[in-house]
Amino acid sequence: HGLTGKAVLAAVQACKQKGYNVTATVVGTEGEVHAMLSDEFATPHTVENSFNKAYTAISLGPIQKVDSTAKIYDAMKLNPGFGTWPLPPAPIRGFTFNPGGLAIIVNGDYLAAIGVSGAPAGTIDQECAQAGRAAALAAMQ
Repeated sequence: HGLTGKAVLAAVQACKQKGYNVTATVVGTEGEVHAMLSDEFATPHTVENSFNKAYTAISLGPIQKVDSTAKIYDAMKLNPGFGTWPLPPAPIRGFTFNPGGLAIIVNGDYLAAIGVSGAPAGTIDQECAQAGRAAALAAMQ
């Protein structure tokens, strides 16, 4: 997919300009990887962590009606668990509530999600993911 390639490239470049080596991953609505790009100096854990951020955003974003892993975390604190089921400390493999995962939403439909990992703070990862999401949305125009 051209737009997912543009998304991961924009995210990795945005972080590179800030001096950080990251990995960006875009997943589809079923958690399948559409694109993944690592800076040549990104550390190995960033591959799995960027996937986890995207996977969480596309999995829980629609349920919680939010667009980011940071907002999912806040929503889960207010209303823990799915329905009446409490979440255990390590809820489901692949889930993370660290900032850096953003859903790609068009006309209210969750189409995909991007996750970024490798900057020293999740808030920076999220800024780079925003650049990737913007590139994906621009490619759809």
